[in-house]
Amino acid sequence: MKHEAMYVATVLKILGLLHVKKEEYDMMLSIGLVAVFNEKNEVLLLRRKADVHCPDVWSFPGGKHEIGESAKETAMRELQEETNITVTDLAIIGEYNHLYADRLLQFTLFSALLPNQTIIAAESDVLWYNIFKLSDLEMPDANQMLCSMLESYVLQKENPPARG
Repeated sequence: MKHEAMYVATVLKILGLLHVKKEEYDMMLSIGLVAVFNEKNEVLLLRRKADVHCPDVWSFPGGKHEIGESAKETAMRELQEETNITVTDLAIIGEYNHLYADRLLQFTLFSALLPNQTIIAAESDVLWYNIFKLSDLEMPDANQMLCSMLESYVLQKENPPARG
């Protein structure tokens, strides 16, 4: 999937639609995110810092992959770094590519349950929020599709398909 995203980014760069240097977009392509759920089925959100892309809006914990990491390893590492939450079991929700004016990002969204007795030590503001009301919050543009994926995932878990 990473090679596919790099191909798309290269084509966009050639067409003049992606305005970043190769060195910049190589490391920005893959983003691992985690939708952490509490016992009330609310999802954990963090306010993005003022000095980053899409500043001062709410987003899922996560970040850029490092060389040699899988998307899952990235998501787990970033979650631990940003919140002090350590999880050992992540379920993949899905993948989504989003083109901003200056970059192409490939997101992989995972879900996890908040481990018992976890103390959150976040580097930014923390918010637990109802997943079906996420559209009420100011979030990065890419999160619109990620939130839809998350809603579908939760609805499928709550209403499993009938067995024939």
